[in-house]
Amino acid sequence: MLARQPHEEALTLPNLIAWLEKQPADGRYEFCYPQHCLLAQFMHANGFPDAHFGDRDYGIEHLDGSPYRIPSELAQIAHSRTFGEALQKAYKQL
Repeated sequence: MLARQPHEEALTLPNLIAWLEKQPADGRYEFCYPQHCLLAQFMHANGFPDAHFGDRDYGIEHLDGSPYRIPSELAQIAHSRTFGEALQKAYKQL
């Protein structure tokens, strides 16, 4: 688990890659399920147990209460079916 940090700092491409490298390549997830999608699992593993992601409700807020928009590069990576597929997409983003 990464040291507890603000979600803006945790939700980065290098951190996501480091986490994906530890997941089973053939492990599957449902990218449309807000509590269990790739990004929610990643954030849960990094100290944000209430994180969830959806089209309109991102489940993470800035300190001022405004919703946090997922970086587009991470959203594209998350639209995969397996951790291995997501990892390959993430490497291409480097």
